[in-house]
Amino acid sequence: MCKEAEMAYQDNVNVICAEFGITNPVQEDDVKISALRFGGGHFQDEFLRVEGTKMNRAGRLFIQWLGYHNSLVGVNKNRLYFSQYTQIIAQFFFGDMWLEETSQSHRPLIHGVKNSAMVEIEWK
Repeated sequence: MCKEAEMAYQDNVNVICAEFGITNPVQEDDVKISALRFGGGHFQDEFLRVEGTKMNRAGRLFIQWLGYHNSLVGVNKNRLYFSQYTQIIAQFFFGDMWLEETSQSHRPLIHGVKNSAMVEIEWK
């Protein structure tokens, strides 16, 4: 990822952090999601489970932010249903990382958002 793209991503993370009243870098205590389970869409009858890690804190915070802005997605307490708008917002948020090849082992959180119809949230 080029330096400008990395800065744009960090700017996006900073905006969400400001909305939650926290600072970047995101700390584990700031994220209220412990794990995610993506399903539907390209996953059909299987699920992609993404455990919380240091590397995906900002991504989990993004999912948390989507949940709080439930007019953008179908939502209940533990599940978000993705729409075409969610995909556009995620593409903007993740920037160049969205354009990279992803898999269940390389950027699994982004892979889940790109390829599923919904996510089940495990709250802390």
